[in-house]
Amino acid sequence: MVVLAFAALLTPGIAEGQVRDEPVEILDETLEDYRVVVRILPRVPAVGQINFNVVPTTAGDGSPVRNATITLTAHDAEDIPTYQVRALNTPFSQEEYVGNLVLRAEGPWSIHIEVETEELGTEVFVAKLTVAPAAVGATPEAGWLMVLVMVAFLAGGGFLWLSSRRALARRAESEPQA
Repeated sequence: MVVLAFAALLTPGIAEGQVRDEPVEILDETLEDYRVVVRILPRVPAVGQINFNVVPTTAGDGSPVRNATITLTAHDAEDIPTYQVRALNTPFSQEEYVGNLVLRAEGPWSIHIEVETEELGTEVFVAKLTVAPAAVGATPEAGWLMVLVMVAFLAGGGFLWLSSRRALARRAESEPQA
């Protein structure tokens, strides 16, 4: 019961932290035919998976670009293309394209966003970002969770030991003495 109460106390803080994490804009640029807005999550890019949200519009009237082929290519500090992914439409919005890149090294990266349609042709946008080291720091919530798990294991082990002792005592009482 105490375990469930403790878990219930932690849950609102965890859910609240997830709701507040909004994407951050890293690029809003217009070239000849396209205007592209790129947002990323997490807000501070770190080694690991980074979610890219690309919204292309036409440069002239700002109308949404549909049926585009959008390719994201990550170039490392030496400008060597390292990872590539195709950004796809989301079911919620045909104007929004989403792609995930896994960057395995910290430091400066440039993300080349290639937008291509039959009507407007191909253009390449470049977004610069600095990838931080992987966050492996301890948080108070993680510490409390570890304490909770340890208490659960100890309580479970104690319960099994006590139950075993009681069962052995009952068995010894019920056996006839010779």
